[in-house]
Amino acid sequence: MTDTLAKFTADITRQASRLVSRRFGRSGVKYTKENRADVVTEADLAANRLLVQAIKKKFPSHGIVSEEQPDWQKDAEYLWLVDPLDGTRNFSTGTPLFGVMVAVAKNGVLQHAAIADPPNGKLYLAQRGRGATCNGKPVHCAATKDWVYSYGCTGAGLRANKLASLQRLIASAAREPLWLSMFGSAAVAAMYVADGRRDWAFSRSSGGVWDYAAGVLLMGEAGCTVTDMDGKPWTLASTSLVAAVPALHAKLLSLVQPQG
Repeated sequence: MTDTLAKFTADITRQASRLVSRRFGRSGVKYTKENRADVVTEADLAANRLLVQAIKKKFPSHGIVSEEQPDWQKDAEYLWLVDPLDGTRNFSTGTPLFGVMVAVAKNGVLQHAAIADPPNGKLYLAQRGRGATCNGKPVHCAATKDWVYSYGCTGAGLRANKLASLQRLIASAAREPLWLSMFGSAAVAAMYVADGRRDWAFSRSSGGVWDYAAGVLLMGEAGCTVTDMDGKPWTLASTSLVAAVPALHAKLLSLVQPQG
């Protein structure tokens, strides 16, 4: 089952990536969610149909939690966590910072993950206990040990639930330099941290588990330390994320975790 799941996860993510790539620059906004900044395009919906239909056909007893549809058998032993197009606002404005994210958990524990980078033709894969790859080559987090020379990122846009953590980070810049990218995509942040282009990432989720599941496994298998903002191991029930190269995790956690 393990090898079957690994291959299937890679195959369907690759297919969805090709679909999204073909529609980049040609897929208009279909509708907006409760928050008007959260847009949905035809590409989101088409990629979601592709992924969900493939999973249901191959594994009809498995559950699915996707950003773009109601939960399906979410109490099943195997649960798929799908974000068919992460970074839709970037996608809809012609900004090449977005990704396709698919992960599968068994009894609540992440087992396989895939994140596609359609604009750059990359596919990142991770399997619990077996490391992480990009286009078949192993990837590892950076070896940065000094916070002053580190370069971090966050995936989501700026929202009220992230302000306190961001304010503490900015305040730290009065004492030492702070380099921070705001990508507008959790998928992009995870890829950059996993392959060493960034040293750390953090977020307080305003979305769902699909925003982080694949990235958590990818960054963890690439050698990062990954927790929630309380410093506890990340789980499917977590609502925050702190990921960093091992030498910098404690520092990052001290700056972003809730106070009091």
